[in-house]
Amino acid sequence: MVYSDYGPDRETGAVCDYRMYDRIWQRVSPDLNPYPHIRDGGEDEITPPEEGVQLPVPHQEEQSLAPISEQQEESAGAAPVMTQCCMGTAARGSMDTLKGFLEEELAESRCCMSLSRQVCSRNAAQLLRRMAMEKREAARRLQAACYLINGRCCPVEAPLEHTRFGSLPEALRHCYHQDACNGYAYQQAAESTSDPCLEALLEELSRQSYRRADTVMRMLGEVLC
Repeated sequence: MVYSDYGPDRETGAVCDYRMYDRIWQRVSPDLNPYPHIRDGGEDEITPPEEGVQLPVPHQEEQSLAPISEQQEESAGAAPVMTQCCMGTAARGSMDTLKGFLEEELAESRCCMSLSRQVCSRNAAQLLRRMAMEKREAARRLQAACYLINGRCCPVEAPLEHTRFGSLPEALRHCYHQDACNGYAYQQAAESTSDPCLEALLEELSRQSYRRADTVMRMLGEVLC
């Protein structure tokens, strides 16, 4: 069986040197002819190219070697443009509002904790302590939002108010109005911002405030009746 060292690739038209593949096939099956349509001679067999003759480059490779224009290079190297960024420039107009919410949540947290030590009802005391902790957590999230927006911690002025109430229903009434008003204020602030992440945070805090107000209302009903 006579083999030629070169043969055309029928898919690309390129001239391939099959000697490298022969060495591989010898390890697999020495008696196997892997290229019968090219290597058995006949009309498909071609002679090795003479020394100094340049082999033709397939059309597909010529296209890949085509020069790249300057405009294509700029397009390929351009970084993706972000159309909108969370807690960024769109949220800077809400900084004063966030600072007000932050101070109010801290003041209310201290107020609820103080009331929890004054009431005689165990259930009411547990509720007030839980509300104080939730308000403290809301203040932390608001402080984090302020830092994400402008890169600085927001100064807080929330002195402890020594509020005294004549009865437990009066204290619960005060707490209800605090959270109900906060829920509405958070919702209004969420609707006025164009920052999607800040909007989501304010909406979540609004739902939490309304939920606490509803819990206080149920507790007030138990105390009154």
